[in-house]
Formats: sequence, structure tokens, C-alpha cells
Amino acid sequence: MPVLGYCSAAVVVFLRSHEVDAEALGDGRTVSLPSHDVSVAGTLEVLRRVASDRPLGEIRAVPDRNIEAIVAIWPGAASHKRATPLGLLVESDLDEIVRAYS
Repeated sequence: MPVLGYCSAAVVVFLRSHEVDAEALGDGRTVSLPSHDVSVAGTLEVLRRVASDRPLGEIRAVPDRNIEAIVAIWPGAASHKRATPLGLLVESDLDEIVRAYS
């Protein structure tokens, strides 16, 4: 999938999912959309790598109990094994997504 920016890539996936043949979906119509499993530390590492020599300013990790409570109920990992054969793709890596914003 070409880099279109994160939001644009999401739109492309939704449009492609609308075009998926009903027979390919079968009776199970639930498909987890392609995504990346990332951590805050991993995201900051990618940001620093992609920014290279550009100044980023101060980055502080400040815990927020409200956000932590929301995230705590999210699934620990997602599988998009049904999405890939249906042609629903994801950017190759987080570096690609961050570069789309740089």
C-alpha cells in the first residue's frame, strides 16, 4: 500500500473492505483491520530514527490514569490473518507511517 498518511491509509482499507467479495468473507463477517503492535518506547525510537538530525523538543511520558484505564481493556494483540488474503494491507512498518507525517 502506498504511503498516503495514516488517516488516508485507513480510508483506503475501509474502501477496499467494502469491495471484498461476499463469498470471500463467508459467514464470518468480522475482520480485524491490519495494524501494528507498538509500544510508546518503540514509537519514540522510530520517531527519533526518522527525525534523524531534526530537533524534536522535549518528550515526556506522563502517566494518565484515565487513559490507562481505557487502554487496559483493549485486546493485548490483534490478528489480521483474514484481512491480508482479502487484499486489506498495512504499511510495511511504523517508520513508513511516521515518514508520511515528516
